[in-house]
Amino acid sequence: MILCEPICDGAQHIPFNSATIKGVLDLVAGDVRILCTHSHWQALMNELDENSILRIRHIPINTLTRQDDLKSWLSSFRLLLKIKNIVERQENIMFLSSTSGIIDLASSIFRSNSVKCVVHMLLARVELPSPRNPVTRFFSLNSVLKRFKAKNTKIVVLEEVIKGNLQKRYPHLEGKVTCLVHPLPSEEELNVAYDTSLPCSICFPGTFSKEKGAYEFIKLALSYTDTSDLSFKVAGRKSVEIEPEQKKAFSVLPVESFLSRQSFTDLTSNSDFLFLGHHPETYKWCASGVYNDALHFGVPIIARKSDFLVSEFRKYGELGFLYESIEQVNEFLISNDYSTTHKMFISNIEKAKKTRTSQFLAELTNIVS
Repeated sequence: MILCEPICDGAQHIPFNSATIKGVLDLVAGDVRILCTHSHWQALMNELDENSILRIRHIPINTLTRQDDLKSWLSSFRLLLKIKNIVERQENIMFLSSTSGIIDLASSIFRSNSVKCVVHMLLARVELPSPRNPVTRFFSLNSVLKRFKAKNTKIVVLEEVIKGNLQKRYPHLEGKVTCLVHPLPSEEELNVAYDTSLPCSICFPGTFSKEKGAYEFIKLALSYTDTSDLSFKVAGRKSVEIEPEQKKAFSVLPVESFLSRQSFTDLTSNSDFLFLGHHPETYKWCASGVYNDALHFGVPIIARKSDFLVSEFRKYGELGFLYESIEQVNEFLISNDYSTTHKMFISNIEKAKKTRTSQFLAELTNIVS
């Protein structure tokens, strides 16, 4: 089998890619070839055991441009030709991330192979206005999906909600889209002791940006500057400014640049709640990495209500609290009995973890077979 990561470099998307590679190695008998950048391969090797590394042949490539234009289309074409020169007849090919050019061209180049194209943030582009220029419009993701008719190529998304949204927007994609739920990291990384005593710690995970609810989190934290019952911290890089007089509301402030994975783990896993303030439309086309972190660390969430999270709560029970306004969060925090609700939240999180892990393995088996 051939795996290809044409977009991500360094440690980008390592949790998904390493879990997928481990799963593939468990499912296939022979060795696996992986095309990716040198730095991404180095990051992958840090996550793989020695036996797994010995079964993998790394083929270095450069990352592709991410734009939907002729230049990107041509670079995708050249990469596909490179794979064509090494692929065996009827050998499976899986792109761990995809460009619109790969989705558009793969079926015509690999006529005797089964191709799977995983899409992540790329799908958000379907909401963009259609370009007026007909040449530019031809290369847009929206046009690619409208003309997509491949029988041997499938589009892989990371949540069932995304699959439903995609097939609703493009009805002809029925049967051409499959789901591979975002896998959770391995359990051996964790050593978390749960403590429901006060103060209650609420953590904002990831880049502290307007799009992820930074201003709402500041507003929430400022409501509790006169109490020691709650503490607020940020586990991520600063994207919006916190005014000097507001900084006293936080026990941990966002960092100026990069936050290591270990520091991120320490801050988030030792919290009582993770604050997910993303706009509801975010989860319409993109899977949530911090939601998976919350499940992995076993930390309940305080999250802005969205169709995706409503669906998750319906399947597994309450995993925390969903809000539509910060006033609702305040009411929840004031009335919440942490000693009882946390037990329920964590029990439901454990159920979600087991279900999603088994679902990932079953879906990956279908993809590889």
